Amino acid sequence: MGANSGIARRDLLLRHPFFAGLASDKIDRLVGYSRVETYNAKQPIFAEGSAAESLYGVLKGRVRISGSSPEGGTITFNMILPGQVFGEIALLDGKPRSADATALTDCELLVLDRREFMQFVKANPQMVERLLVTLCDRLRRTTKQVGDILFTEGHSRVAQKLLELAGVNASGDDDSTVTVRITQQELGYMLGLSRETTNKQLAEWQKAGLVKAGKGFITLLSIRVLREAAGWLDP
Repeated sequence: MGANSGIARRDLLLRHPFFAGLASDKIDRLVGYSRVETYNAKQPIFAEGSAAESLYGVLKGRVRISGSSPEGGTITFNMILPGQVFGEIALLDGKPRSADATALTDCELLVLDRREFMQFVKANPQMVERLLVTLCDRLRRTTKQVGDILFTEGHSRVAQKLLELAGVNASGDDDSTVTVRITQQELGYMLGLSRETTNKQLAEWQKAGLVKAGKGFITLLSIRVLREAAGWLDP
């Protein structure tokens, strides 16, 4: 992958709470342990129940984390975008994977094997605190997701998730146009909403000129108004 791949891998590791703030030589060591794997669109990366042997980071493309519904369908739990890491929880406890990971698009992934990662943690005891902070953050996010499903109105949840997938934060003030590569059905699965409810909300916003929904994408045309719908701004 050449020098540019190494730079991308380094930057990706520095974004993650596990590694942010580590000395440069230690980051370089992790980059040396890692490798890059490529996956075609729709190609499985790992399956639920499989051994947790590696941590992954997205250098290019998008990855879907999913599981099976009681009816035999597929439920999307999360979409992993460039710069994000996945598969780290099972990597830590050594238990089987709790979900499927599939390349939604052609992907380039950073891969760090469990053996090298755990050796690195043992050699750097300060990492234990980072791991605890990351696990607590994951628990808080899961708790918030459950609370959103129970208590947040559907239109606010749709707006919040679209802004999150677009990489927009609550404190920003830009009003740019951003396209999110996701189907309306996948968005509904991630929110715990029916496809009909999700489609109805998007149709209303499309009519109002706030979004443009197409096959496999949703373009956000007014970030500011969607922030208001998400409850991030006062109307």
